[in-house]
This record gives sequence, structure tokens and C-alpha cells, in this order.
Amino acid sequence: DELPALLNQRVGRVRIKDQDLVEPSFLEEVLRLSSVRKDWERIAYGSAQPNISSTQLCSVSVPYPSAEDQKRIAAALGQYSSLVETAREIVFRQKDRSAQLRRSILARAFSGRLVPGSPSDGPPDSSLNRFIKDRSNRQPARQQ
Repeated sequence: DELPALLNQRVGRVRIKDQDLVEPSFLEEVLRLSSVRKDWERIAYGSAQPNISSTQLCSVSVPYPSAEDQKRIAAALGQYSSLVETAREIVFRQKDRSAQLRRSILARAFSGRLVPGSPSDGPPDSSLNRFIKDRSNRQPARQQ
């Protein structure tokens, strides 16, 4: 179960000594919790790249329920994580699609192809000039 890898001083590896006490998938989910991350940030030292010693890591307590509850909790959290990841992917794709549509609409608008026009309208810039002139001739509405 050992994977070939190199560890340096900025990377650590967590090993579970007794897998009867701690379910690996449960521990993985717990270590991702913002409250656990905040605990680590609180004890980290250094400004450019904060560090946490192995002694400090070992001092962070991680509460854990029974092994059966851990499995159940890890499975539920895994499902939610999967749903969240799927939602993120959808949002990312929709943002990209929205940006593409925006660029397409603007390109069509600036080239005069956004809405059908009649020959009497003239070129788009003359229509814009007429619009600006008409708007400036209007009286502003009175505020009461």
C-alpha cells in the first residue's frame, strides 16, 4: 500500500495506526473541515509560508465517533461532496457559456447584426446619433 513518492519539509503524510478506531474516509472528510483548518492556521508560524511542525500537528485533537458512525458519516459527506463538485462544474460551464454569449451578442451589436434593420435606418452609427439627439431633446421628468 506504499506509493512511491518523495516528501519534503512542506508536505506531510497522515498514517492511521489503528483503522479499527478511525475510518480513513472519515478522517479525510474531517481534515477538510474549515474548523480543523482554522485550528491549523491558528498554530501555524511564519509569514511568507506558514509552517506547522509534526509535533503541532499531533497536538490537534480530532474527535471521532464509533467506527460504524464514521462510515455512515463519511459516506454521507462523500455524497454531498460529489454533489457540490458536480454543481461547481455546472456553474463553471454556465459562466463560460454566458461569457461566450455575451461576446457574441456584443460582436453582433457592434457590427449592426443584432436586430434586423430596414434600409431607411441607414448605417448603425447614424441610428445611434439619431437616438442620442432624440434623447437630448426630451424634457426631463419633474420630480415631486
